[in-house]
Amino acid sequence: MALLADLPVELLAEIVHDVFDSYDSNPLDIICINATFKDLGLRLLYTHLRFHSIRQLSAFASGSSQLCGGGEDGKRTQGLVGRSLSSNECPKVPYLPKTLTVTLSGGPDDFQVFRRDYQTGALGFIVAVLAFVCHESAFALYIRGVESRQIVPTATLHLFRAISTWSSICHITITNLSFPSDDLGLNTSFSCIRPLLPAIPTLRTLYLGQATLLKPAAVAAMVCIPGQDNLESVRLVDAYRESIWGPRIRRGDVERAAVGLGLGKGTEEDIVARVRKLVRCEARTERIMGGDRVEGLSTLE
Repeated sequence: MALLADLPVELLAEIVHDVFDSYDSNPLDIICINATFKDLGLRLLYTHLRFHSIRQLSAFASGSSQLCGGGEDGKRTQGLVGRSLSSNECPKVPYLPKTLTVTLSGGPDDFQVFRRDYQTGALGFIVAVLAFVCHESAFALYIRGVESRQIVPTATLHLFRAISTWSSICHITITNLSFPSDDLGLNTSFSCIRPLLPAIPTLRTLYLGQATLLKPAAVAAMVCIPGQDNLESVRLVDAYRESIWGPRIRRGDVERAAVGLGLGKGTEEDIVARVRKLVRCEARTERIMGGDRVEGLSTLE
């Protein structure tokens, strides 16, 4: 333990961060080592929020969670942070959150993400919980376990509406989602020619994995609209124009869509060059039989 204590604080913080990222890790095991690990651990717990169930996330948003280890200190700590995310009056907390990661197993407790309030037309998980993301620079939503489970189109719609209002977001990672299949955008904000996300000046990276009914033109429109000067990468991993039984999206699909829409400044070559610079399409999960089989390929041109 003396060797760890001698490491630079920056390197030690990276180690603690990686441990906290483990699905089955218990932050208390780190925080209780000594004062140095306690300070680093608490700072990371505040600034890099991690949840593994909808129940945890909802409890945190309401300020009633005991994720920091229980007892009155745990209640007080989580209560303060929870209120700071849902109120304009920020109480005295050590650190403002910077990232939010939600990793769901897809079990029965997580299906609150799909529940819809038919009286108000709102999905509680997206509207009431994710709306508190205002300080974060990075957001990640994973659904692990059964790959066929996806965020339903209505939830995807509300999620992207919320994301479009995040003025400080830098990195977005979302997996296992299905987009609304309304090509004209009459009933949703998605259409063949509208950007997937509006111009967000702070946005640097977007990662979409295992996505269905995603329109290449929507990606092209987002990449080419003015105001995306900081955008560095758009990764589409196992992204499909239709169902998982149809073709995956290739970068060429996005290039042709961008040229067809006449977006961006400069010549056709300039538009294609921008798409090639920013967009990367990949294949990661191969089907046992059927579907778009791309054996031996990882990058889809």
